[in-house]
Amino acid sequence: MAYSVSVSQDRHDTDLRVADASIKWDESESPELRAWRALLSARFGKTQQAKEDLKFILAAEPKNVSYRALAAYIGVLSGDQGALEGFRGQSVTDLRALRLLGQAEYIRGDTDAARGWWASFPKAEVIWARLDYSAGRKHLKYGQARVGAALIAECAAVIPDSKEGKEAAKLLADLGKPQP
Repeated sequence: MAYSVSVSQDRHDTDLRVADASIKWDESESPELRAWRALLSARFGKTQQAKEDLKFILAAEPKNVSYRALAAYIGVLSGDQGALEGFRGQSVTDLRALRLLGQAEYIRGDTDAARGWWASFPKAEVIWARLDYSAGRKHLKYGQARVGAALIAECAAVIPDSKEGKEAAKLLADLGKPQP
């Protein structure tokens, strides 16, 4: 949650420093902390770190659908769509995976596929769409338009009638980005 709502006026590496510190102090070698750092690293353009953490988490839990979706997301940000194609025709119920797969599809330019993933979003979990809207605004502020627009598009698709959803739709229109 802190990642979604925190915005530093002069630094955008605070989130990465917090993720690095969490891993440094973690004695359990939890794949969850590495997954979090991989996601942040990918979103902030630290591709090599993201791929190293991805390798670690997939070795720990190769069948974890969230981790596989993270691999697809990182792949799309890196220009490789192979892992994303591997999800075609699959039924996914994991919330994190749905979010990441939708965002990856949006980044790659397939708003229909993004909408399809987001349509499966559990209604009880819409708080994540609100948080992703906030995170998207942060990424736009830092000049990361692809990531920011995908996060904002998720909000517009998942909760279109909410205050945040309407603001997200307007922001996408102002950016000249397609609406999901």
